[in-house]
Amino acid sequence: MSSPAGGTVDPAVKSVIARLQELLRAQLAPLEALSARIVELIEADDDATSVPALRGKALDTLVVPVRETLRSSELAIGHGFIAAPGVVDGLERYMLWLQRRNGSIDRLRLNFDTGDLDAYDYIRMDWYTVAASHRLPTVTGPYLDYSGADQLVLTLTMPTVVDDHFIGVVGTDLLASATEELIAWQLCGINTDAVLVNGDRSVIATNSPRWMPGERLRIHPGADPSRFAAAVPLDEWTGWCLAVSSTTTP
Repeated sequence: MSSPAGGTVDPAVKSVIARLQELLRAQLAPLEALSARIVELIEADDDATSVPALRGKALDTLVVPVRETLRSSELAIGHGFIAAPGVVDGLERYMLWLQRRNGSIDRLRLNFDTGDLDAYDYIRMDWYTVAASHRLPTVTGPYLDYSGADQLVLTLTMPTVVDDHFIGVVGTDLLASATEELIAWQLCGINTDAVLVNGDRSVIATNSPRWMPGERLRIHPGADPSRFAAAVPLDEWTGWCLAVSSTTTP
């Protein structure tokens, strides 16, 4: 693990990066579990054709485990499955999504009528298209989820694939403020100014007043070696990069 200039990264920075990656990978565990349950539903369907399909009634059995996932998480405010077109009972759109809001966990109901200009067309959303096209986990945001949580969130998604057929994505919405606070606490283990940014140059978290969460940097740290002592990418699927400067934090 080295800086863009080829220098060795400080051990404290390596340690923080390892903890951040462990934190992110832990958020993928519920997605992997939910995806496995969906695959089991497909395999258990005696009427399944050569093209994998799902039934809405079968998916309803996932409401309880999805709710339990939300109850057990300190960061997640939304969790569920978003189907590829036509996969569930021949429907063009289908979402089984539960949301924690105002002290309760309820199923989110959105308008999926593709003929309606106000419809929520999730197949155009980055968290769906990237996972679908790359067949890898992805993290999107922070962004304002005006169609669902009405809060600033980070969305983690993972594709569900059966026999090379894309079934849809499983996902989790993480409350951006709580995630930022947790990450910032980890960054305090670095004694220089540090900032975690996504691929769009937006600040996820920092240990310095030089930056604000949500701020978009003019240049990505990886392309701006003059301002940073090191800029180290996290797991490739995240698109995140941790940059540290030579300025010691107060």
